[in-house]
Amino acid sequence: LDEVQQTIEALDVQASDQVLIDLADVAFMDSSGLSSLIMALKHVRSHNADLAVCSPTAQVKMLLELTSMDQLFPIFSDRAAFTQSTTI
Repeated sequence: LDEVQQTIEALDVQASDQVLIDLADVAFMDSSGLSSLIMALKHVRSHNADLAVCSPTAQVKMLLELTSMDQLFPIFSDRAAFTQSTTI
């Protein structure tokens, strides 16, 4: 978790950026993972930028929906879907 937090804080986010977190390699997520996503969202929004996630597994997508995290940021099926979207 410390490594994730350091990575998030090191992001050079500029206003109007669109930050994408690719969850393709995340097989399981718990409250620590949710906490990391919230930290990322706060960091990105503090710079007037947007955050989205893509490629969640079925388990991760279900967790994001059950915790209403899907209401906080868009979830895309993959990177191509994110790229094709006009706005997040």
